[in-house]
Amino acid sequence: IYLVFRGKRKVYQRNGIKGNWEEVVEHDEYTRVWEGFELAVSERKIPSFVAEMPEPQLI
Repeated sequence: IYLVFRGKRKVYQRNGIKGNWEEVVEHDEYTRVWEGFELAVSERKIPSFVAEMPEPQLI
């Protein structure tokens, strides 16, 4: 399972043993996951979500 942050161009892989996410630093794995992600998004084959920070409001 991978977690991709498009804006930061970061890819993380789930480590089930440790129960955490670890950044993918191996170049070939990163490239394979990133290119597959970009292709899937362009073909609308996977759900994607955008998280935005709400604008601050004065009280």
